[in-house]
Amino acid sequence: MAGQGEKPVPTAAGPPSSTSSSLPPEQITELRKVVKERLKNLGVNDQVRTLVAATKNTTNGDKVRTKEQAIQELKGRGVIDQLVKSLGSAADLVDKSKQPAQATPAAHAAGSQTGRKSPTEPTKQGKRYLHVKIKGGSKFARYATKDPEPYEQLVVAGELFGQRFRSTAVSAGLTARVEVSALVEVPGGAGAEVPQLTTLRQQLHLVVLRTFPAAIAPGGRLTGLNGTQPLPDAPTSAAEIDKWSLHSEIVGTASVDWRRALCSRGAHTSFSLELLRGVSPGPRSQDVMGVLGLELEVLPPPSKPADATALKAQLEHEQKRELEGLESFTARAKAWWSEYVQSNATFKERLVKLLAYGEDGLQRPTCTYVKSLQLGRHLASPREAARFVSLMLPKDETHAEECWASLHTVVASGMASQEEKALLLCGLLIGFGLDAWVCVGADVQGPHMWVMTRAAPKGGTTFWEPSTGVRYNPGSSGQHRGCPYRSLDSVFNHRRLFANCQEDNSIRASSYAFEDSSLWRELVMQPQDSPAAPWVRFDLLMPPLDTGALELRLETELKRLISDYRAVALGLPSTQWDDAVGYLLMPSLAAYEQEAVSGSPASGNEEFQQSIKRSVPAGCIFKGFPQHHRSLSRPRIAAALLKEHAVADMLAVSAPDASFALRLRITQYPENVVSAWLMLAVKYR
Repeated sequence: MAGQGEKPVPTAAGPPSSTSSSLPPEQITELRKVVKERLKNLGVNDQVRTLVAATKNTTNGDKVRTKEQAIQELKGRGVIDQLVKSLGSAADLVDKSKQPAQATPAAHAAGSQTGRKSPTEPTKQGKRYLHVKIKGGSKFARYATKDPEPYEQLVVAGELFGQRFRSTAVSAGLTARVEVSALVEVPGGAGAEVPQLTTLRQQLHLVVLRTFPAAIAPGGRLTGLNGTQPLPDAPTSAAEIDKWSLHSEIVGTASVDWRRALCSRGAHTSFSLELLRGVSPGPRSQDVMGVLGLELEVLPPPSKPADATALKAQLEHEQKRELEGLESFTARAKAWWSEYVQSNATFKERLVKLLAYGEDGLQRPTCTYVKSLQLGRHLASPREAARFVSLMLPKDETHAEECWASLHTVVASGMASQEEKALLLCGLLIGFGLDAWVCVGADVQGPHMWVMTRAAPKGGTTFWEPSTGVRYNPGSSGQHRGCPYRSLDSVFNHRRLFANCQEDNSIRASSYAFEDSSLWRELVMQPQDSPAAPWVRFDLLMPPLDTGALELRLETELKRLISDYRAVALGLPSTQWDDAVGYLLMPSLAAYEQEAVSGSPASGNEEFQQSIKRSVPAGCIFKGFPQHHRSLSRPRIAAALLKEHAVADMLAVSAPDASFALRLRITQYPENVVSAWLMLAVKYR
């Protein structure tokens, strides 16, 4: 679901509305004041000054530039478009003239990045930026032999220096008019020159996503099952629901070294960037999944551009050193593994992860895939982090081999494999200061990865299941009975890797004192084993969402669906809905989510039981059925309800005095991740 609820990056816009021509003189005067104040508050004045200065630096200082030439250059850099977008129509400005001025929206507009520069905020003096432009896509292999469905769209998400941006969705096809114009602040400021800038080794990372509705209703809108009229309006629109029920599929990913733009002076550097399918588990496919037109420009440019030959040699040297480091680790890992299996012939069958493929097609030590993650303020505790990870949609791994996607790819797509969830959860728990480890072993179904935390080197141990957020204490006989894990063969985190040397590797029998070399064998990690490019964190984003309005809209539409189903499929009379009883269901739904986060029974159940008993007359029967969803797709929710035998029995109630109740509660998490609980109830004699 990642990618829903995000405002588009500013793109080409038409001229402002001509509303001002019909305004009286006093409002025109007021309008001018509002525009002047808006320009000041938005920082547009500073942006124009900075970009004009950058323009002067790229041209001969003796050359006189006309006003028209300056305007054309500013338009080419996206300043005019951004200004038009930020101002809106004259009528809107007059209507909002009494309101406080708002900051320029972030490119991802899924929420502000606390402590991070948004790529499309106005430039500031003393800063240097990389102007990233994506100018269309072509050769999308998915559509080479078949036309896209009308509802399919493509989106590009990007990240560099911990700053993220996202394009607006465009219609999918063999070619797509996807466009991005984003300013990414470069560390070091405007005073940094080429020697310092060329040490910044982070790559510009791009992900292309295909988005589509979770399910398509007849006619593209949700109607009754008998094909009757669309549902009446409610406080939030159907489109608002639709964008929160989108699913994403990764088309391809690409990385480019931004430093190549340092070789140009006064002009952008253009690329035809090939998208490779390296995020489907398995070694990266070399099939090109599409091509993006990319332009990079440094603003303002360094006083002297980088020498192209020297920069190429530097990049080749860096790549060579990383490959040599990987070869060295691989050789040490093979020798270590040989010694490990020689100590016990049965160890050869154990699941010890030393290397894993990344989305770039390279194998790296597994420890390099775990980072200490502190991703902002929206996840306030380790248990909230576990709940967030568990709610991410799973990847389809039916015919998949193993490949681990980057953090940005996982967050941008909103989807993760079991292994990627374990890596993400482990990193988040480490970020909260816990002694966390990725566990490689087996559960009742076969090979599996999960997370462990230790209270102390010889203290209590807790297992965390990434797909559910449930915690297990293997040392507790009471909780061990529900523990799904059977054996543990190896563990690793961002610094160390251990293999289990105990003859009995079962969960019940194993000791988790990794520091005891007689029980666990360590493969020592060396500094050169990790990529030289430092990882820069980014904050998770919280999109704006009116959960109350969305709940009401979904409830209204689900009630209509249920009423239609009873009338058409079951031939029952009109369905009566009791909103008062629906209100009483709300505490129970809140408790379900609280229990899912805390792992302990939530308070308030006694009061809920009392309220239901008081609302149901003597001699009446009350039935209720709760259900949980990770998507807000109306058709999927309705279909899931109808699959339940308990719900089918409730809907078949034909008592004349039967009344139904429905309540939905949505809990929002970062990155368009949601948890939705609903309860359907009926009371009758």
